[in-house]
Amino acid sequence: MSTNHKVIKGQAHIDGNNRSAALAVEHRSGPLPAADEIAKYEMALPGAANRIIIMAETQQTHILEMQKLQQLEDSSTNKDTFLLNKLAIESNSRHNFWRLASSVVVCCLVIGAGCYAIYEGASTAGATIISMPLGAIIVAYISDKISPKNKNSTTVTEH
Repeated sequence: MSTNHKVIKGQAHIDGNNRSAALAVEHRSGPLPAADEIAKYEMALPGAANRIIIMAETQQTHILEMQKLQQLEDSSTNKDTFLLNKLAIESNSRHNFWRLASSVVVCCLVIGAGCYAIYEGASTAGATIISMPLGAIIVAYISDKISPKNKNSTTVTEH
């Protein structure tokens, strides 16, 4: 029960050519009315002052509970976003591991094929076959050092 209480009192006096005016303004804002108003309520209805104070306390408790719920909701949303980001990073790491492992297997097979070609007498073809995966590994290493680290990072953002 938030009250926004304004009292404007005015007084004017005109006496011939003399004019005077007075104005008083009172403004208050809060959950309780002014003390003199509470006293008037109490005089009009005994026990009303206690009921007004209990009502203000109840309202304040409600507001605090709603703020706590909002904070919990915000915290929960942040935790959910964090967990989704963590899951995306772990998934990206697993993907990178399997990509690296399959690349190593393919390179070993191609190098093995080049070595077999050299063994069988086709040294030019064997050397060419061996140099292709080695060149790819060198290019991948150099491009990884030049490019930004997080170019393929996956994150979840809250909108």
